[in-house]
Amino acid sequence: MIAHRDGDVMVLATGDSKPIEWQQDGAWFACPWCRTGQKAHEDTCPNPACVASQWANEQYVRDVFARLTAEDARRERARDEVEALARSDAASRAARQAAWSKAAHEASERGACLVCLRKSPWEGGHPRFVRHRNPDHHGRSTA
Repeated sequence: MIAHRDGDVMVLATGDSKPIEWQQDGAWFACPWCRTGQKAHEDTCPNPACVASQWANEQYVRDVFARLTAEDARRERARDEVEALARSDAASRAARQAAWSKAAHEASERGACLVCLRKSPWEGGHPRFVRHRNPDHHGRSTA
């Protein structure tokens, strides 16, 4: 069995079918599988790569559909991985912000310098709380 047109339906070698949508004057239609334009009298798609072409046997159609299904599954896995990475990144940023807020709060309670705290290894659990004698120690005005 090869692909063929059966009235207003394009039937593939596997038996799958899609309805044909006729254009304007009924002199042509687009292949429902690949959207290639066809004249009204053509029974198969003129696109040689289309699953509805006269050269598409049943095995070719099954291979194309299997490849498309595998590609869709790959895209879905990639989309899931991106979403998981985004969630992980958001959680990491939130945890980092919470750790900084805690360290900055402790520094402000101690009267310590936030510039020196930021330069210290505060993320590794070893924050340096430095109190300078001069409030303008880093060349910045505190007033």
